[in-house]
Amino acid sequence: RLSMIKKRIGISLRIVENTRYPESRDVLSHEWAQILEELNFVPIMIPNSLKNLHEFLNNIKIDGIILSGGDNIGDTPLRDKTELNLLTFGIEHNLPILGVCRGFQIINNFFEGDLIVTSNKKHVNSNHLIEIQESNFLEIINKKQFNVNSYHDNIISNETLSNSLIPIGVCITDKTIEICKHKTFPILCVMWHPERDINDINKIILKNFFDQL
Repeated sequence: RLSMIKKRIGISLRIVENTRYPESRDVLSHEWAQILEELNFVPIMIPNSLKNLHEFLNNIKIDGIILSGGDNIGDTPLRDKTELNLLTFGIEHNLPILGVCRGFQIINNFFEGDLIVTSNKKHVNSNHLIEIQESNFLEIINKKQFNVNSYHDNIISNETLSNSLIPIGVCITDKTIEICKHKTFPILCVMWHPERDINDINKIILKNFFDQL
């Protein structure tokens, strides 16, 4: 009996410098592999140092993309370049693309949105309620409000959200955008980290999104 072919999800990686000797490394939290395996997807790590990313992506034949979180845009130009190329490839091939925290921010910037850099730390290591404002998404998760984790300094408001993106849900305390989607492409952005909280809602969101195509 042949087993069902699982969808292959490409994930962008953070770049860190080894403190013991000069060496740049691509890294990813173990939690991403855990949640994707639990959802019956195959995680595929996307290196930052490839000379021909397009050729690599054509060879591995991914079914979806995650632009992962961690660090700010501009901290590691090589990662910025890789993720922008990955985003462009995903759009060209109509792949579902999930932007997580930093990934949300890079997608918003790509479509000519902007960021608000804060110093109040209200969204750093502090769970909070969000409210869903879009009826179609509400039907998927069947919950108007739910708690999410929060680890970001930068925030996105209605005023700084790209005109190409549609807000789906906001933080109930300051109305900043916590989740949005693209008007045309299969792109979803969340400001929290679903991999750090493998609950039913986060699993429903990821499973439904990557199974849509």
